[in-house]
Amino acid sequence: MPRDDYEERQEARQERLYARAEQQEAEAAARHERADGYFYQMNGQPILVGHHSEKRHRSQIAKAEGNMRKAFELQDKAKHNRSAAASVGSAGIMSDDPEAVVQMRNKIAALETRAAIAKKVNARMRKARKAAGGTGTAADRDPAIIVAGILAAAEMAGELGGNSAATRSELESQFRVFPWPPKLDTRAAVIRDSKKRLKTLEFEAEHANDEPITTMQGDGWEIIERPDLNRIHLDFGGARLGRELFRAIRGSGFRWSRNDEVFSRHLTNGRWPAFHVTKLPLFVEAFGEHDYDAYPTPYERQPEPPRPVDQIGR
Repeated sequence: MPRDDYEERQEARQERLYARAEQQEAEAAARHERADGYFYQMNGQPILVGHHSEKRHRSQIAKAEGNMRKAFELQDKAKHNRSAAASVGSAGIMSDDPEAVVQMRNKIAALETRAAIAKKVNARMRKARKAAGGTGTAADRDPAIIVAGILAAAEMAGELGGNSAATRSELESQFRVFPWPPKLDTRAAVIRDSKKRLKTLEFEAEHANDEPITTMQGDGWEIIERPDLNRIHLDFGGARLGRELFRAIRGSGFRWSRNDEVFSRHLTNGRWPAFHVTKLPLFVEAFGEHDYDAYPTPYERQPEPPRPVDQIGR
């Protein structure tokens, strides 16, 4: 389900990344300066083996090397965080975006338009292949005719509203590798997957106002589905977790939410089966028995025919 605070959360994430990058750059500069200080103290003096200064000299070299290495690591991290901050909001269609459904429909429309153009371009290439003679083997065709067909197909793609230069580039790149006339990919699988995701997004938007549901609970913990936030929350009431249990929770895709102060992950189909099989025994061991029989497995609760999003707890 779309979240009304999507833009604010994206801006806050970008600010955090930029602030982290600045902090790392400042620390890297300090590390560089510290390393330079050690080198200045040594002043190019070689190690005097057996002298009383040998131990201190080797220690200074080790400290200088450690600070220099740490400075480069921090610079790399700062560069990564700046790149991540610059790309916030441009990684594709996010399910939290209020405009996700509209964006997905536009994406599907663009893909279908391209597929229609690709089919006509491929038909034009088959015509060039036939004119070149043979069935595509290297021995019985004229490459010049195929090249002319590529130019004609690219021009036709431009007339149909496609990208003529991109079409020509894609066809030529294939022609340099394969011994048969190239063709454009219609991306049928991408269109099919995009339509499936559109159904999921529409389903989430339809249930955007559903009340939170506690789907499982035990002694000191509970699992709450939050359709209004498009999240599933795992709440331990502030209890301190053991290392094994913490790793198991992280391995299930949960991340600590600083805003809600719970473990959180996206409300998706993949959240339940693996959790039931691999993580629930750890909960029982850490927090005691609970009424497990009162909660059917996700396979028993899944409606038939299956809907785009699992309706556990709805």
